[in-house]
Amino acid sequence: MITSLRMIHWNLSGGIVHRGLLLPFIDALEVPNVALSVHDGFSGLSWSAGRERGSTIVPDTLDNVLEQYRQRDVGFNLLFSNHLLGPDDLANAYGNRLLEKLHDERNGVVVCDGVLADYVRERYPKYQLIRSVINAYLDEVIYRPSDAIVRYFQEKVQTYDRVVVPSELNLRFDVLDQLDKSKLEFLVNNNCFWHCPFAIKHYTQIANGFKKPAGGSPTRICLAQAATSGPERDRTLDHLRKHDALLDETGKPIKQIKFGQRITFKKSWMKPAEVELMQREGCLHFKLQGRDCAASAFEEALRLFVVEYT
Repeated sequence: MITSLRMIHWNLSGGIVHRGLLLPFIDALEVPNVALSVHDGFSGLSWSAGRERGSTIVPDTLDNVLEQYRQRDVGFNLLFSNHLLGPDDLANAYGNRLLEKLHDERNGVVVCDGVLADYVRERYPKYQLIRSVINAYLDEVIYRPSDAIVRYFQEKVQTYDRVVVPSELNLRFDVLDQLDKSKLEFLVNNNCFWHCPFAIKHYTQIANGFKKPAGGSPTRICLAQAATSGPERDRTLDHLRKHDALLDETGKPIKQIKFGQRITFKKSWMKPAEVELMQREGCLHFKLQGRDCAASAFEEALRLFVVEYT
């Protein structure tokens, strides 16, 4: 465990869907120098994206849940990260009710660049505005030279309170040491494989799904593994190999694929010791995803990252 005077911030997934787990967990947490916020998306809302399903909750219950977090001084971040929104989408009654209801300095809104980000800045200035990691994947920033990546994030932190960084850059201190780490947020357990070549396709399918009346998408990320048995097999494997994302039986990157060789895909989960290293190097904001997994699995991740290595 780290003993530090720096306050470490954890943004925890499933503020609605995992509320039965999170509220008692927060009450029992006895780790010093840790601040918490939670986040979630909402079904039936075109502004949602990121994961294939949003949470469903009746208004009276939502009011009670939000009050429970407020009493514990835990902020709530609205996941409004659909990158396909246009001006007509800003009239969405459900989204605007949520913005009105949660408009408070402790709370935040996760958005992509565009009309909704500008709308929240202008009409709801109390919110912490958080730039979704979706934008960085859409811009394919992880494939740029180091100096270009630095310039990219230096620009983005000027207009957002926090900017979420792609998992592939989590330990890139050649980049991170040139940035204001206090304005960056790091996802420690991304459920997409390392350097997935289908990130843009995934996020776009999910965003399109939420814009339909049903308000969701059948897409689950990551789809890269399924692609290795289809027509895109060779391209997918070659891309992953180039980025050290194909591992042999010993866990080492495969430089040349051999016929019949057993391979595994590198996951984007960080090791707890790597999270500890990032904290020692001045990284303060971390995100733990898991709103689309079983409560038992998410509880295990909470204890592994938030309790044992904070």
